[in-house]
Amino acid sequence: MKKLIILACVLSISAIGSAQIEVNSSGKTGIGTTPTDARLTLGGDHITLIRMLNGNNHSWIIGNYHTSPWSAPNTLAIYDETSARLVMEFRQDATYIHNKLRVGNGNGIIHRDYKGSGGQTTSYDFNPNKSNTSYMGTIFEHTHSESSGFYGDSDFAVIWSAGDYGYLLKVLDEDGMNLKWYLDGSGNAFTNSDKNKKKDIKKINGSLNKVKNLKGVTYKFILTPDEELKNDSIINGLIDYSGDIENFKEKIKKDKSGFLAQDIEKIIPEVVETNEKGEKFVNYSGVIPYLVEAIKEQQIIIDELDYEISKLKTKDSGCQKSGTTELTTANSIEQNNPNPFSQSTSINYTVMSEASHAMICIYDLNGTQLKCYEINQTGIGTQIISAHELTAGMYLYSLIVNGQLVDTKRMILTE
Repeated sequence: MKKLIILACVLSISAIGSAQIEVNSSGKTGIGTTPTDARLTLGGDHITLIRMLNGNNHSWIIGNYHTSPWSAPNTLAIYDETSARLVMEFRQDATYIHNKLRVGNGNGIIHRDYKGSGGQTTSYDFNPNKSNTSYMGTIFEHTHSESSGFYGDSDFAVIWSAGDYGYLLKVLDEDGMNLKWYLDGSGNAFTNSDKNKKKDIKKINGSLNKVKNLKGVTYKFILTPDEELKNDSIINGLIDYSGDIENFKEKIKKDKSGFLAQDIEKIIPEVVETNEKGEKFVNYSGVIPYLVEAIKEQQIIIDELDYEISKLKTKDSGCQKSGTTELTTANSIEQNNPNPFSQSTSINYTVMSEASHAMICIYDLNGTQLKCYEINQTGIGTQIISAHELTAGMYLYSLIVNGQLVDTKRMILTE
């Protein structure tokens, strides 16, 4: 009788095992389901689990759920059972990592948070306008003793770096890996403007007239319905905002200043570009060279007027003096030709035979004498001035006979 009972137990266990594990004629195995083309197929009515225990009795579970207690339906999940923490899940639409993804040696990190993982970012709130406990962004960062990275959420994006070696941010063109633009350690922007990388260089002319036609304006940008709705929601407390509401109101009300692209394009087309949607964009830094040249042109006009005023004052002073003898009747000097000049210019003069000493002297606009040319013979003559003797600018030149000033004129040397 005892032998019959043992035999019945063995047969029962075999039946149960046969129902849970099935091996077909090809050697394919199914646990909890019929074997498939795979060597091992796991299945079940509700869940499929693999539980792994290590020597510390720490338990991990890999599960394929059609209704998951931790995540979305039809998800393959990795669950830290001992710590009760979902680590990773492969959903139908995406892969989720519920902590930090570390790349390479662990210094490269991708995670979701409101602060970073390295350097001073560990105590910095990237979006202080929102509650930290309910609002976090996506962070891509490289950490060591310091940190550089990118933070982005539905409000804005942040880029940060350690700022070492004089650079906060670099922008390079992959074609040739040329540095196009960078922010230095103080946040100043620099654009590549190396002469060796430019061609067809030409001087800007007529800048003053162009600048006089520019029209600066103040304006407000037209907001989209979504932007208006968001601003109204923040003001009315419908959106989580931890900043100063009054300051926010002032910020969105404040006027902007600048140019209208359509206007400036008619005057300086080089600084305006149009995108594929027909929208126009202005390179504001490209306007600066025109402003510089316009100031220089205006200064020439101012200097000329100052010179003419000075001449009138000198003549008036001379008329009030008595007993002064001026050698202006026959001794004379003419306007240089050409004027302005860039290579050389000629100055015609006349010195009477009674003159014992004569010379033409050149002065800067401050009255400092730069150079004198001795006139060794009387009569009509010409003095040649070469551009290489001076630098570009405005100068005064005078004819002096027997120690007395005959006349003074101006000349302009261009680059």
